[in-house]
Amino acid sequence: MVVADLSEARIYSANADLSTLKLLATVRNPAARTPERNLLTGRGGSKYNRAGGLYQALAPPSRVHRERSEQFAKAVAAIAGRDCASTEQLALVASPRLLGSIRLALPGGVRARLRSTVARDVTHESAARLRVRLQRELGSAPEARQSQRR
Repeated sequence: MVVADLSEARIYSANADLSTLKLLATVRNPAARTPERNLLTGRGGSKYNRAGGLYQALAPPSRVHRERSEQFAKAVAAIAGRDCASTEQLALVASPRLLGSIRLALPGGVRARLRSTVARDVTHESAARLRVRLQRELGSAPEARQSQRR
């Protein structure tokens, strides 16, 4: 089971009824909380606007955060594929912005074992609260999938 948001992902091993969760790995994305200006190498250009008396930026909008989150999603997918046994089914619980990226980055064999997905950000909940929430949301895979498609 993978529980992730843009800054952290936790990979758990769980039994069928989710009564026990065992933390296998934690992956952090420090770029998610870093201001974009600190991730860029150079300063963008600017020009003086005579009409307004101000300098204006000439640099196009940056995609650094988006690129870093895609790299993070690929890293999470690779670790999930490595840490999940070949017979285990996988549940993916992630923030909506990250869910699709992780799903697309999963290797084909792991993607075939994907049991259900939940678009929620529950990464920072305590283990007990997380277990109760996931038992409710992932109680039965077909119902959980249908509720997420609506």
